[in-house]
Amino acid sequence: MKGQNDTAPTATTYTIEDLLLYVQSGRVRIPNFQRVFRWQSTDVARLLESIYLGYPIGSLLLWERPAPALDVKLGALTIKAPKTEKALWIVDGQQRITSLANTLIDQQTADKRFAWGFDLRTEKFVPPAKNAEEFVIPLPTIVNLQKLFRWFSEHPSAADRMDTATALARTIREYKIPA
Repeated sequence: MKGQNDTAPTATTYTIEDLLLYVQSGRVRIPNFQRVFRWQSTDVARLLESIYLGYPIGSLLLWERPAPALDVKLGALTIKAPKTEKALWIVDGQQRITSLANTLIDQQTADKRFAWGFDLRTEKFVPPAKNAEEFVIPLPTIVNLQKLFRWFSEHPSAADRMDTATALARTIREYKIPA
């Protein structure tokens, strides 16, 4: 006998690269009952460090349901989302998904919580004030290989650290989050 809801829960994993594509396409949505984004810059840094070190960052709880066309706001990002029958509504994981999207998607924002870079000398994530330094790559550049190679052509003194940068790029893009 079927109940009112004939869909059973399923489990999967998403790479960060896939989640970023879903955010950019407007498939990821935040339901009205979710609290506002509360994380500070240090929370974002801890999330990035955990991913870099390969630590688990918890599971996401996503509900696949239809969604109307609208402007979706995730942190400082605003996405023009089309109508879809398979939106991923965030039930648990909004702080993590919003932090990743705002930190890794190239955008012009004044929200310094998301303006992190990676220092190739120390192999540490650094705040916005250090982003202008010669060996610091902005995170949206790290996950976009074309921009990463362009960055290295503009910073030849850092060329001997390209392996470190490409390893970080792969680690972030391919990191899997259970959902």
